[in-house]
Amino acid sequence: MTTVASFTATTTITSSSLQSESQCIPCDPGRVCSGSGLTAPNGLCAAGYYCRGSAYTDKPRDGGATGDFCPKGHYCPEGTGEPNTCIPGSFNNVTGLDYCFDCPAGFYCVDGEIPLACPRGRYCPGNTTAAQPYCPRGTYNPDFGMVYESDCRPCLGGYYCDTLGATEFDASLNNTGVGKCSPSYYCKSGVNISTPTSDTTSGLGGPCPVGHYCPEQTEDPDMCPMGTYRDVELGADVSDCFPCILGHYCGSMGLANATGPCDPGFYCLYGSSDATPTGADASKGGPCLVGHYCPQGTSYPLACPAGTYNNVTGVDACFECPASYYCPENITDYTGYPCPEGHYCPNGTTGALEFPCPKGSYRNLTRGVSQEDCFACPPGFYCGGEGLSLPTDECDQGYFCVVGAWSAQPSEYDNFTVGDCLCPSNVTGGQCQPGYYCPQGSHEPVACTEGNYCATPGLYTVTSQCKAGYYCDRGASIEDPTDGITGNICPPGRYCGLGTGVDQPRCPLGTFSNQTGNQVVSDCTNCTQGYYCGSLGLTEPTDKCAEGYFCPTGQEISSPFPCAQGYYCPAGSHEMIHCPSGTYQDETAQGTCKTCPSGTVK
Repeated sequence: MTTVASFTATTTITSSSLQSESQCIPCDPGRVCSGSGLTAPNGLCAAGYYCRGSAYTDKPRDGGATGDFCPKGHYCPEGTGEPNTCIPGSFNNVTGLDYCFDCPAGFYCVDGEIPLACPRGRYCPGNTTAAQPYCPRGTYNPDFGMVYESDCRPCLGGYYCDTLGATEFDASLNNTGVGKCSPSYYCKSGVNISTPTSDTTSGLGGPCPVGHYCPEQTEDPDMCPMGTYRDVELGADVSDCFPCILGHYCGSMGLANATGPCDPGFYCLYGSSDATPTGADASKGGPCLVGHYCPQGTSYPLACPAGTYNNVTGVDACFECPASYYCPENITDYTGYPCPEGHYCPNGTTGALEFPCPKGSYRNLTRGVSQEDCFACPPGFYCGGEGLSLPTDECDQGYFCVVGAWSAQPSEYDNFTVGDCLCPSNVTGGQCQPGYYCPQGSHEPVACTEGNYCATPGLYTVTSQCKAGYYCDRGASIEDPTDGITGNICPPGRYCGLGTGVDQPRCPLGTFSNQTGNQVVSDCTNCTQGYYCGSLGLTEPTDKCAEGYFCPTGQEISSPFPCAQGYYCPAGSHEMIHCPSGTYQDETAQGTCKTCPSGTVK
């Protein structure tokens, strides 16, 4: 019988043809060969141990020749051949473990054995390795053992911190990365740049906002004071705040635009902080001044325009100038501006000469209200321009001026005749027409006087006397009129010398005339013999001479000459007639003779 050799417990046999022990294979690392004659390892190294090879127990303790407790800084799971170093961010400070502990928060682990306190300027969450995260720019950390990024202290207000992992905040040290926030910017907290913007910092900071200004080292932007505003970013100084615009007020701090327009009745200069400034600071505005008005949004008081006035402060509209006064621009009292003579002033009159009385009128009083207060130029005068306080002068000779004439030689009514009853309302006068004359200052044409004629237009006196043989009534325009109205040929019983009027001289007593056109008294015929002409202006004898009388030619009474004794005078006798034979007459003024008595001589 063949005897089979037995191999040690630390080896295995892989072939049946082995000749010696030296041909046995050492047990594999991480494996255990715990018996003899093994053809393969029959176990795994126990957890917490490592088995380098040739191990015959799963928990070797030979100081590492074949294995041992898993050392500190390592971990050994079941079947470990060589201890595994704890991975960065973990550690193991005891032996015989098959795992490593997570590096605790606030520490970092680099050798796998002892956690180290997180250094200043960094923070260490759990499992931190040697590459501890830096506190970001804008922060710093002066302490050990910080865990979170939030444990990094934000850079203080007014400053920036531009270094990663800053450990100190000391603006006096050049190497700490700390500096003052630049003018025109603010650095509230955690700012990493001197001119922060939304794109360049994760901290609280940025360009100085509208309505504010930011000098160097600004933490919180300073608000522009009342009375100012700023409508753009990046203000650096209070002087960068703009005075509130004219006509507006800035009633609170930190404004990007004016609060609103100045209230009606007030004016707001640059920098006003009140919608109703009191005027205590005259440079900022105040109540509207007398003589001015201030609508909403007024920058400078507006002078009351001509035609208005204002005698009180704080109004947004001026008062209309009352009638009978005029108001120049910018006045407070209208009573010193009464409407002058020659003018009238309705409500709202702007100037003394704005409303002159029209030509053809005048006004010799002040404080006229309307055109009706202008007096029509009186008859015989003309008012040749506007704004007269008295008529210009008398109407020119040869012309007449009715009420309201504006020319010394008016022409509207050149065809005026005595037959006209009324002048049209728009007529102011005209040139004297034939049959009339107009002395200077005439208010109407004067009919040519009796016995004269006025032959041409524009006369200021008569042309001449009427022609002999004619008479002229008033208004004659020719020397020998025949119309029976302005004159005619001298009628029978009359005579008309030069310049005879309507009362033509009558043929005297003892005469008559039955002819027209007599010129002189001699043109009257002596009364016919036997007749008498007993009244003036006879066109034929009055009657026969009275009985008992005789009338030679030219007798003016019916009994001028009595018939003598011995004569008789029948009616119509122009001489005495002897009593015929057989008759006698012993009386005078008898129209017949008496018969002689019988027995007398006949």
